[in-house]
Amino acid sequence: MSGTPEAASDPVADVWARLHRPFDPVAAIAAITGLSVNVATYLVATAVAGSPEADRLLDELPRTVRALATSVSVNYERCKGELRGPVLWSETMSARASSFGDPDLYVCMTPSRAYDVDENRVLVAALVAVRDAAELSAEQAPPPEWGTPAFRHIKRNGNDARRFVEHPSLQRVARTVPGGRALRRTRAGKKAKVYAPALAMLRRAADPLPVDEVRAWCDRRTRAQLGLLTGVLADLEAAGLPVAPLRVSHGRRVMSHSRNR
Repeated sequence: MSGTPEAASDPVADVWARLHRPFDPVAAIAAITGLSVNVATYLVATAVAGSPEADRLLDELPRTVRALATSVSVNYERCKGELRGPVLWSETMSARASSFGDPDLYVCMTPSRAYDVDENRVLVAALVAVRDAAELSAEQAPPPEWGTPAFRHIKRNGNDARRFVEHPSLQRVARTVPGGRALRRTRAGKKAKVYAPALAMLRRAADPLPVDEVRAWCDRRTRAQLGLLTGVLADLEAAGLPVAPLRVSHGRRVMSHSRNR
């Protein structure tokens, strides 16, 4: 089995680059390094909640909430003795007919700001990622870490993210994982700079640890096993067989499926 020089010299980087994306970072790190799921969870959560991207997101939130993207929604409101918008005469006549012909009753069209738009869903998703990661990090942190500056930093980030995600303007924004359309609209929108920290935070949450840190948690035996795997994959590719990206199964194994069977 010949393999390739790159695979032989750095099998961890080769496996990491071959992972199908997006992937579950905890499961991937546990599968590649052999660490327990609890330890992998702590590493990922700490990397996300204490990252420079999280710091930037939270530092800029006070300015961000003053420049949130909005859309205009239209509500229909019954008004008594006052007008709060254009009068809808058909609805007004119907309302008066059911109210004994009250001449002071109007149905008005009242516009209002709506914050549940793609850009704000991206922002909320980024805040939730920091909040949840901070909670997981605190739960999994070993006792020696309690009270350290890093622990306090992560806890502060989690508290700030929790507070911001409950901001009045964001309370009614859907808590969903933004899809490709929402991400593209946020990147290309007029307020792309406002939401750039949120986009960066989501990228970090999806791929939280650089390969150098993953490699540091692999012992000699694990690196040898990964070297065998990458050598086999490289030989398959050298023989002209297409090899699909690697997928993690149950956090224990890294599997690859050929595109053509």
